[in-house]
Amino acid sequence: MQNRQKIMNSLLWAARIIPIVCFLGMALFLLVQHNEITADELLQYTPRSYPLAALVILGLYIVKSLSVMFPLSALYICTGTIFPPAAALLINLAGLTLGLTTGY
Repeated sequence: MQNRQKIMNSLLWAARIIPIVCFLGMALFLLVQHNEITADELLQYTPRSYPLAALVILGLYIVKSLSVMFPLSALYICTGTIFPPAAALLINLAGLTLGLTTGY
């Protein structure tokens, strides 16, 4: 029972820290950029591998839910540029779902 309590405490601690780390990372990224984030800039930061690119884009949707400074349209365009239409639609829907549930 003690082990389970330790795991729960660790998960709660991580749930409190992860949004703060994401927000600070996003703030640092925006300070370095000094301008708006565009789809072309997002394409430079996404990996060439489709599965890794999908994970990065889904992570950006989560970061977007914590920040109002991140343009959602740039994520749509970036996803549509990298993936075929059907895959882009599914990734965008999954990203929106993750973003809405994270913000909630």
